[in-house]
Amino acid sequence: DYDEAQLWHKKGRTAQAKKAEQDTIDAWKKSGSPKNTRGAKLAAEFAIDDAEAYYNNVWTPFQITRTITTHNIKAAKAQIQAQNAQIEKLRKTAEDKYIALDQFGVVEATMCAEVRFGDIQYDRGQKIENIPIPTIIASNDQVSATFQTQRDQALQKDLDQAKTAWSDVADKAKAGGVSNKWSQHALENLAREFPDQYHVLRQELVQETDKP
Repeated sequence: DYDEAQLWHKKGRTAQAKKAEQDTIDAWKKSGSPKNTRGAKLAAEFAIDDAEAYYNNVWTPFQITRTITTHNIKAAKAQIQAQNAQIEKLRKTAEDKYIALDQFGVVEATMCAEVRFGDIQYDRGQKIENIPIPTIIASNDQVSATFQTQRDQALQKDLDQAKTAWSDVADKAKAGGVSNKWSQHALENLAREFPDQYHVLRQELVQETDKP
């Protein structure tokens, strides 16, 4: 099933490839779901691909750009809740795909899941921050300031969760002597978002990048 999936991908037959990938995962489950085996690693590879496809093609590009223009308070509140619900639905789907990676007992899959969990929290904060402020709120300076403060608090909460996930991956990778794309991604995010706290780390990353 693994080889069959790779063959279908080369031929550009995405639907057949996806079926073969799912067959690989199902076969691993039928064998008793033994963790960190060759079967687990093959199944994890496909599950990571599926999660990454959703993250990159659905979750990442999603943005709410429409401004709520109604001057009816009740209607505006309902539309704000609907916008947030849109983001939450996509967020949960993305998270569930990464949570499922833990079942394989494969280090790379587990690291991928935790790093992306942090990314998703960070992304959610950015997506909410980027929603245009409703007209009825923007027209009142005091209400607008309160609304923005609440948004900023939610953004900080998401950033804190992201930091916890990224730090955990970075610490575990360092302790275990593991270095891969996910540990590097976590380190880069920490250096970007928290340059004061991780300034030494940022210098190391720059030096690494500058090497010939």
